[in-house]
Amino acid sequence: MAVPGRVTDRLSEGCNWLISEGAGIARAPADVLAELGLTEQASGVDTQPGGVQGMLTPEERCVCLAIRGGARTRNALAAATGISFSRLNALLTRLQLSGTVTVSGGEFQCFMELSGGSETIP
Repeated sequence: MAVPGRVTDRLSEGCNWLISEGAGIARAPADVLAELGLTEQASGVDTQPGGVQGMLTPEERCVCLAIRGGARTRNALAAATGISFSRLNALLTRLQLSGTVTVSGGEFQCFMELSGGSETIP
């Protein structure tokens, strides 16, 4: 996706070229979120920070279980889950927005609400 710019502005050449090659147009942040599948209706998860308010999807649970199993980096998670990098990035973004997953130094940690309490899944 790219944000279109004025055709007379040299700084817009890259974005305008991407659009001419078929990239989607990002007119608003909602366009980017929709492209990544990051909508509350699609995720079943409250996207407000502070924790999981709904249930994790099967893919989100798979990612958290892989983190629990020791896959802490994007490469390790992709290998452990078999999920494509583009889909994995969308899932990790959704999990971070919901407060279920945090990242520090390129390594992920998963927090899941289980049986009415928060439990860290190392």
